[in-house]
Amino acid sequence: MPRRLLLAAVLCGAVLCASAVVATEVARLVQRGTLAAIAPISEIEVQDGHVSGTLSNRSSHSLRQVQIMISYQWLWTNEMHPGEESPADADIVTFPEEMAPGGTVRFTRVIPPQLLGRIDGSLQVSARVVSLEEIIPGAAAR
Repeated sequence: MPRRLLLAAVLCGAVLCASAVVATEVARLVQRGTLAAIAPISEIEVQDGHVSGTLSNRSSHSLRQVQIMISYQWLWTNEMHPGEESPADADIVTFPEEMAPGGTVRFTRVIPPQLLGRIDGSLQVSARVVSLEEIIPGAAAR
């Protein structure tokens, strides 16, 4: 009996010690309306079957798990008589590494093959941030 009681006391103590650990940072998801201000995308270029651009961190905190969406919009030459199926596409790209305040990351992606070499329209490419975590140091998780 005393052995079981001792084991229970040790386990309770371990649980209490583990719960006393305080987080030194917290990751918070940023609201959609402020994403472009915190992490703008610039220098978007389409060349040789690739799209590239630069993602910047304008926050005073580090960012991680930044996700961007690259949209490949197809504009038909004759919008009154478009083709049977739009080749438009989109790509979600995740940057899992932490991005320091003021930092930049260059990205390059291959354009989907169904959009290359066509003569019935033109390709319009855009990119935007759709999700990110901002790391707030010294904040305790709630």
